[in-house]
Amino acid sequence: MKVGGRYFSVPKAYRDGFTGVNFYWPSKTPNTGPPTEGGAFPEKGQRFYEAAIELFFVDEPAPIELSDMIAMAEKKGRPVTLVSQSTNLDVVTVQLREQPTELSTIYIAKCASYPSGKPAAMGCTHARKDDRCSAYFAWGQGMHISVRFNQGHAQDWPQIYAEIERVLALVKPL
Repeated sequence: MKVGGRYFSVPKAYRDGFTGVNFYWPSKTPNTGPPTEGGAFPEKGQRFYEAAIELFFVDEPAPIELSDMIAMAEKKGRPVTLVSQSTNLDVVTVQLREQPTELSTIYIAKCASYPSGKPAAMGCTHARKDDRCSAYFAWGQGMHISVRFNQGHAQDWPQIYAEIERVLALVKPL
């Protein structure tokens, strides 16, 4: 895979186009399906966007991570509300932008952090019509990773991020 003039070795099973990788959730099955020809996996037959966790390699530094956006919203006096807490996941709603109708739900994996050391956080914007959640984080080498998946998997964010880390460890610069 070539991104920003640099080449990376990516397992073929996970490749998606020229600058991405993906896997199905919750089975963690690679993009191309199970290793055996014609093998079944739980998400087979579902719409791609309902079951896929997509990772895109972007050739520029991450603009800002969600934990910083929450801190900025608090500093500006915008509402930040803790919705729930568990052993491994905090869920907050926050008004990230000036428009009060644009609330986001942010899922923060308590046991994980991005390579920057900041909490692994992912957000779902209520105004989106496509039911997608997203995250982005610095990955190194002046790049960031952009993540997209269906809101139906949001509560699984800590486990999804653990699988993202495992898959990214398979990607090697050449």
